[in-house]
Amino acid sequence: MRVFNELIHDTDRNQKNLLIAKDWKIWAIDFSRAFRRWPKIQNPSWLMRCDRQLFERLQSLTRDALDEKLSHILKDVERDGIWARRGLILTITKS
Repeated sequence: MRVFNELIHDTDRNQKNLLIAKDWKIWAIDFSRAFRRWPKIQNPSWLMRCDRQLFERLQSLTRDALDEKLSHILKDVERDGIWARRGLILTITKS
C-alpha cells in the first residue's frame, strides 16, 4: 500500500481513510488528495522494500499503457507525475 500511495502521491493517507474487513483485508478509501502532478516521492523510507511481483509489474509498465488506461480520468500532468514517480520508485527500491 505504501508503494501505491507514493505512486499516486496521496497526500491525505491516514487511518481514517483505511477500512479493515473481518478477513483482515485492508481497503483504502478517499483519494480526493491523490494523483498529484509533482514528480517527487514523499516518504522515500517507505520504499526500502518492494514486493518482487509489484516491482516487476512497475518495470514492465509502459507509458503508452498508462496513458491508454488512465487518459479518460486523469489529466496529462497527473499522468506525467505518476510516470515520474514510477521511475523514482524503481530507482529507490532497486538500490
